[in-house]
Amino acid sequence: KLQNPVEAFNTVEQVLHIAPNNVTALVLKGQLLGTVGRFQEALEVVDQVLKKDTNNALAWSMRAALLSNTDQYQMALQAIEHSLELDPNDPETYAIKMSIMGQMAAYQSKGNSKKLLIHPPSKQGGAASFFIDLGLQFLGLMLGIVGVGLPILKPTLPISVALILQSLGLAILCINAARGSFLYGFARFLVTLLISGIAVAILAAGVILGGVTKIGTGRVYVMILNNHALLVPLLFFGTWLAAAAAIPVLISLLSLIAGLIFGVRRKKK
Repeated sequence: KLQNPVEAFNTVEQVLHIAPNNVTALVLKGQLLGTVGRFQEALEVVDQVLKKDTNNALAWSMRAALLSNTDQYQMALQAIEHSLELDPNDPETYAIKMSIMGQMAAYQSKGNSKKLLIHPPSKQGGAASFFIDLGLQFLGLMLGIVGVGLPILKPTLPISVALILQSLGLAILCINAARGSFLYGFARFLVTLLISGIAVAILAAGVILGGVTKIGTGRVYVMILNNHALLVPLLFFGTWLAAAAAIPVLISLLSLIAGLIFGVRRKKK
């Protein structure tokens, strides 16, 4: 009875010294070498077996297992398929094939992950992404202004149309502000500040022209005096502009902070 792999290996070597073409001894030698991780030497022994007996299904299975252990998965699959052609009823061969396919999938997945880490997406999102974001922000602002302006310019239109445009405009502003700052950082926060600045400028212009200057005060006063129903739309117009200036900036700032925290945590992992 053999006590350990070293003793078994020595015994096999003695047999091969006497009968160097003994296929059984060569197969056992290959198995022992593979067991202790000497895969290249084991492959050389298996190749010796296949030169002597090309239809040895066990040798082809061993070759497949050894090739997979050295990350040569394509050649390993070819070897195991050849073994199955020679002996299609061996369950161990099917198990080896499944193992090789699993190792190949894991290896490919690991390789793709490395590629993603080596080539991360641009932090700024690119010029095209920047201008798309800027355009969407302008679109949101314009939709909202049209929505709050309709009750003033076209009071006969259903109020639901105005409310839909107002809500949609503010939603676009807030969503893009949050998304841009979280994903791309300070550059997109500046975009939100720019759009909010435009909203503030429009609001300030309205206040100056309508509430400060004598000409403006007279015009607004006459408009409201002639049509009391304009008071609420005008107030709502100013309220919406104030909201469009403040809410997206606040959301963008919080998203910027969240993005920074998320980035730090991701690096720690």
